[in-house]
Amino acid sequence: MSKINKQRFEIVAIGASAGGFEALQLFIKNLKTDTDIAYVIAQHLDPKQPTMLLELLSKSTQLPILRVKDGEIPQKNHIYICPENNNITIVDFKFKLTLPEARIMPKPSVNIFLTSLAKDLEDKAVGIILSGTGSDGAEGIKAIKNAGGITLAQDERSAKYPSMPKAAIETGYVDAILTPELMASELPRIIKYPRILEEVSDVPKNLERIYDLLLTKHNVDFSDYKLSTIQRRIERRMSVNKVNSLEEYVTILEKSKNELHLLHKDFLVIVTSFFRNEEAFNSLESKINAMVHNYSETIRVWVAGCATGEEAYSLAMLFYKILQEHNLNKKVQIFATDISDDAIHKARIGMFQKEEIEHISEYYLENCFVKKDDSYEISKHIREMIIFSKHDIIKDPAFLNIDLISCRNLLIYFNNNLQRRVFSIFHHAFNGNGILFLGKSESTSNLVNFFKPIDSKWKIFTKDTALLSPALENIVYFPKRYPKNYIHQEPKKPLNPQDKKSLIFNAINNSILKSFAKDFLVIDRNNQIIFTNGEINKYIKIPVGSFSNDVFSFINEDIRIDLRTVLSKSRRELVSTNQRVRTILNNNDTIQYINILAFRLDHPNFLDNAVCVMFIESSDEIETQNLNINSNSDSALFEMENELLLMKERLQTTTEELETSNEELQSTNEELQSSNEELQSTNEELETSNEELQSSNEELTTVNDELEMKTQDLRVSNSDLENIFNSLKFAVVIIDRKLRIRKYTKKVNKLFDIRASDIGETITSIAFYSEIHDFRSLLLECLEKEESNTFELHSRGEQYNVLFQPYINENGKVSGLILSFYNISKIKKNENALKKAKESLEGHKLNLEEKVKLRTKNLEEANSNLANLLNSVNSIIIVSRNGKELINANQKFFHFFSDYSSLEMFNAKNTSLCDLFEVCNDENFVYKKDETFIYREKDIQAHKWIDFILRSQNKLFKVKIKKDGKIFIFDLKITLLNETHSDYLIAMNDITLLHSYQNSLELKVEQETNKRIEKEQFLIQQSKLASMGEMIGNIAHQWRQPLNTLSVNNILLLEKYHNQKLNEQEIEKFYAKSNVLIQNMSTTIDDFRDFFRPNKKMDFFDIYDAINEVEKFIIDGYDNYNINLNIKYSSKPLMYLGFKNELTQVLLNLLNNARDAIIINSTIEQGEVKFLINEEATSIQIEIEDNGGGIEEEILLKVFEPYFSTKFQSDGTGLGLYMSKMIVENSMHGTLKLENIKQGVIAKINLPKNL
Repeated sequence: MSKINKQRFEIVAIGASAGGFEALQLFIKNLKTDTDIAYVIAQHLDPKQPTMLLELLSKSTQLPILRVKDGEIPQKNHIYICPENNNITIVDFKFKLTLPEARIMPKPSVNIFLTSLAKDLEDKAVGIILSGTGSDGAEGIKAIKNAGGITLAQDERSAKYPSMPKAAIETGYVDAILTPELMASELPRIIKYPRILEEVSDVPKNLERIYDLLLTKHNVDFSDYKLSTIQRRIERRMSVNKVNSLEEYVTILEKSKNELHLLHKDFLVIVTSFFRNEEAFNSLESKINAMVHNYSETIRVWVAGCATGEEAYSLAMLFYKILQEHNLNKKVQIFATDISDDAIHKARIGMFQKEEIEHISEYYLENCFVKKDDSYEISKHIREMIIFSKHDIIKDPAFLNIDLISCRNLLIYFNNNLQRRVFSIFHHAFNGNGILFLGKSESTSNLVNFFKPIDSKWKIFTKDTALLSPALENIVYFPKRYPKNYIHQEPKKPLNPQDKKSLIFNAINNSILKSFAKDFLVIDRNNQIIFTNGEINKYIKIPVGSFSNDVFSFINEDIRIDLRTVLSKSRRELVSTNQRVRTILNNNDTIQYINILAFRLDHPNFLDNAVCVMFIESSDEIETQNLNINSNSDSALFEMENELLLMKERLQTTTEELETSNEELQSTNEELQSSNEELQSTNEELETSNEELQSSNEELTTVNDELEMKTQDLRVSNSDLENIFNSLKFAVVIIDRKLRIRKYTKKVNKLFDIRASDIGETITSIAFYSEIHDFRSLLLECLEKEESNTFELHSRGEQYNVLFQPYINENGKVSGLILSFYNISKIKKNENALKKAKESLEGHKLNLEEKVKLRTKNLEEANSNLANLLNSVNSIIIVSRNGKELINANQKFFHFFSDYSSLEMFNAKNTSLCDLFEVCNDENFVYKKDETFIYREKDIQAHKWIDFILRSQNKLFKVKIKKDGKIFIFDLKITLLNETHSDYLIAMNDITLLHSYQNSLELKVEQETNKRIEKEQFLIQQSKLASMGEMIGNIAHQWRQPLNTLSVNNILLLEKYHNQKLNEQEIEKFYAKSNVLIQNMSTTIDDFRDFFRPNKKMDFFDIYDAINEVEKFIIDGYDNYNINLNIKYSSKPLMYLGFKNELTQVLLNLLNNARDAIIINSTIEQGEVKFLINEEATSIQIEIEDNGGGIEEEILLKVFEPYFSTKFQSDGTGLGLYMSKMIVENSMHGTLKLENIKQGVIAKINLPKNL
């Protein structure tokens, strides 16, 4: 634990919902990779669908992105994603995953995660709220801010759905509002803020200004807080506001009320939990146990710095438990105070999340909480024990007569002087030997003069009555500073005449008050004292018990009724009211007459129905007579006085009756309030419904965003593939193993009559503008031998070189063919021209001497034509002698091999034509699968490579040539021109670009094929799981009867044993019966296991055996609904080569569908399913016919689509028929069709025999 604490670092929690994907992309894209921070994403997700968030976001960053695992410790510079259908928390710096509540709500809950992060990491917690609907995360932002962490929210203008960031911003707890890009760049700087204040000399002066600003605005003096804590909070706020100067930050505070408000919240660290340090509470329990037995009156407890109330509620529950265990009926009153309005407000509500109370014992959960939805509310009897109040322990009066004070982890924020003063206050507040309960981290060096330890380990002390009480100056608050306004200090201006008049009136009023009405008080409309003047203490006294500011709690009892009468009349008649009263004012018990004068005060800004009450003594009517009257001469007067006292008592009685009536009215008001709460509850239910709809909408939006991103990737890939196809300058057709067209280029239209609608049709069914002998056989031969085939063909006056090349899938298997058609018409035309030239030369050999001149002329013309012809083609043409010397070449040769300006230069620098081909030394020069030829240097020199090529007439070979660091690929063809001189014509056509396109095309096709195969495998698995579920149900039904029989046998056996009729023969008989039943049950399990055992090897099996296995599994389901299953078996086996398990899966799906159709159609008197098998010469026909009423034609066209089902969603997956069709067509090369008949549907399976 301690090791983990030392390794703790900042964790950034990111909450998002609808529209959050775009914001997350921008945020993650701009993150640095070396910040030493961990990032955790809590994105609202569909709990029923696997998320693709990890795959999609991984493209935007180099940081590792992982799915959160339960119990995992966060690592620096990692991004974690909460998995779907889980709530995430962090406890002891470890991730914890829990299943959320069953009701519809945002999953995962951002509030729950942020709250746990604040509790575990405190000031190292960082919360970010991005785009989303609803308000999830707002409460979590409060928790992080109260713990001293950093909070950010997305700028509403940049959010696709601004509700979530808006709700967070409206809490007033957000440090900065930024776009996702700025968040990513600014966050490391804000977290790793510099130690600014340690290097600045004017810190004390500016801190004093900050203290004064906070005192003026929030009436809290922070000057005695620990300087290190204050500096840390100020530095973080400076970092958020991007200022490096404390002077500049003070200027911001003077101008911005919001920034001053945020700094005030940063200073108030609100961190607490139920039963914090449970061992400490265990030790305190024994002390409280003794207290409740020794105290006869009310037990008074003060929880100072109660934060959000968990500490106070923990003590209340502890008292409740002890009182219940000992059956004691004593009153416990707990005063829970804190300086934070927000903390007190939350404490009063008493509502907590499941994660906040998960460590509390079952006793407290059952007796002290009430579960409401996914939250827990404090029980009424616990809540009534506590009074929550805002209270500044520094300056507000302390509570008195206290028996137990709990002040845990508050004093750690105070300096030594303030700690000593607080301990003095506690000492003064105790009633006798009170108990002081401190936090584990509190320093106790300042309390040794006031308290003595009871349990030093858990910081439990008691008041030391043997020591002197603390000095008065340590208890009474003497302000060190007074509020003043730094923001609007303006120089004094000369008074205008109107101001002078006002000052004169004020001076006159003050003089009159001092002379004639010096004793008075002012009360508001609720009779609360708001101002006093003069010697008012003669008329009031401090009440005993809980404090109240009500004037009737303070006023002397003998004038209370008269004061109530005066106030009532003054407010009712809106006039000044005077009442003369006789009372006792002096210590010598003399009677004094006073006048009580009451009149209204009105001020347009702050006085609302306030009343001023003046007390004016009648000095001329003082009676010096003692109250203990012994003289008989004044008996009449004495009787009158007694009568007056009697009247006062009656009036008091009347007043009490009036108060009783008020209580009844209050009860009526409470009933109305209860009705209002019921209406409020109804409203909350409506809000809950709205949240559920909103949550569903968020889940759909998130899934849609992921699908849109995936669709975009597929769209880009498809566009790349289309562009490559369209850029090819030759015709290409891709077909599968069934010769069906998968893709083609536009140039194919010159050879085939292909249209877009022909995709999926067999290529042999398409009109071909050429005649190829047994075209289908050639294709099947290439597929069977898995090798390429090259030949030439003519089509519409053009000549083509055709290449049939195997299509290799990701598993290295041939899944089709790539048909390439290269137009070589120009090359052939040039070859024919050369051939004619050669024939022309041969024809002139006759009469050589006579026609030498003519032959020379013709040769020159022929050579000229030949040169022009060779230069006109796009290929490199070379004439070589013996494969070494070059004797002729066209301009394309010199253009490509620009290093040679003549053939003589080439022959001088090269020993062989093979020197052109760089690949001769490291890989095969030519390749042909059915022949083997090993190339060595001696083979090259001996020109065996030319012999090899010449043996393969009408074949094209590929060679590679390296030039300027690049590899060029050529088609090579060699023709023998002159056997005597070994002259060869070498034609080389540059296909480098074509080869590149072909490789890209193969890669794209392979990728798309892989995706499709993965999808099909996923659908197959889903279908098998659905079938397995039905099979398990059938097995359970088949087991029920033998289990019942075994149970009956056991009862009979036991009965015979008790009746002493059990003998060895009976036991053996019982054993034999039981063994048969168990063997049958075992056989059922074996059949189930064999049914789903994967088998990828085709075997011969009897189709009737497969049908019999299926019948075993479904027959009980048919019998339960009185459905006849009519299967005609044959005594002769019907053998078939294929996959037995896959056929049984198809038959099981079809028979279950037939049964379900009959069950749904309630109008059928007798359900019946017929199973027919017909063997033909080349195929096997299987027909399954039912009388379930048929299928609508529109639906019949869609039944083979994936996820399409005619059943209720809970009754079917929509994969059964789809997978059945895939199995029959792909694995068995057969067909599966559904047709409507008169009373139902017939399923027809056609299986070929020639597999």
